[in-house]
Amino acid sequence: MAVLKQNAAGTVNTYELSSTGFTDWIPLNIKYNPWECTFQVSGDAAAIAGSMVASLEFVITDDPDVGLEPECINSHASLTDITDCANDKLEYPASHVRLNVTTLSAGIARLKILQPGRP
Repeated sequence: MAVLKQNAAGTVNTYELSSTGFTDWIPLNIKYNPWECTFQVSGDAAAIAGSMVASLEFVITDDPDVGLEPECINSHASLTDITDCANDKLEYPASHVRLNVTTLSAGIARLKILQPGRP
């Protein structure tokens, strides 16, 4: 189960997984122009030492929980198969993202999202 941790300012959302699997789809704010959103995929020391492998996935759809075809799930070009810590952004709007953890023998994998206007 994913855990959401939000800082006091409410600008950085952190999602954590302590086992393999996916977070729920996380909606992004697509109403801002210019659109911007930065991501960090990382793990704590135990996850990195335990051969963590995690990726950021995204979709463009109204509701990813209803009728989403697997081929419509996109992997971020540089935030795929991360084993330690990496940051990047999406150059164009996406409606939802999620953290996909394929290997985790110990520790916590994290996805941080920084986006103007995110609650």
